[in-house]
Amino acid sequence: NFYEKSPRYVTPEAARSIIESLPAEISNVGLFVNCSLAELKSISAELSLDFIQLHGDESPDFVSRLANSTDAKVIKAIRVSPDFRPSMAVEFQADLFLLDTDSRTFGGSGETFDWDAAIRFKELIPEFFLAGGLTPENVEDAIRRVMPFAVDVCSGVESVRGRKDPSKVAAFIRNVKSAL
Repeated sequence: NFYEKSPRYVTPEAARSIIESLPAEISNVGLFVNCSLAELKSISAELSLDFIQLHGDESPDFVSRLANSTDAKVIKAIRVSPDFRPSMAVEFQADLFLLDTDSRTFGGSGETFDWDAAIRFKELIPEFFLAGGLTPENVEDAIRRVMPFAVDVCSGVESVRGRKDPSKVAAFIRNVKSAL
C-alpha cells in the first residue's frame, strides 16, 4: 500500500523486502491513490510489480496511459455509490476491476454496498474483484450471491485499523473456501 495517508502504508524499500521474501508463484500488487504517472511507473519498474491497483480518482485517460506504459497489469477500483452504473467501467482501459464501497476517504471503510450492483456489473464485466466491508462473517454469503472472480479484504480482518488479526484472516480464508 503506497498511499501515505493509510495506516497500512509501506515505503517502496519495505515493499522490496516483502516482495523478495515471496515465493515466485505469488503475484505482488502495489496499491496507489492519486499518484503521478511518473511515480507509478518508477515504483512499478523498481519493484517489478505484477499488478498496479488504482484506488483514487484516476481518469480513463490516466489509466490508459498507465496501461500502455507498464508491464504490470492494471486493476482499477470503482467505488459503488447509489448512482453507480456498471457501464462506467467500459471507459477504463484496465486489465481488471475491483468494486468497493464508495466512501469519503480512501481505503477500508469497512462498509458493504448493495451486492445487487455487483451482480449487474457482472453482466458487463464477468471477472472482477469484490471488496467493500467483507468480513469472515459475510464473505461466504457474498461469494455465493455475487460469484466474483476474487475477493479483496482489508479492514474486515483487522484487530485495529492497520493491524491484521491472524485468527480473522484464517477464518476469512476458511469461509472463502467453504463458499467454493
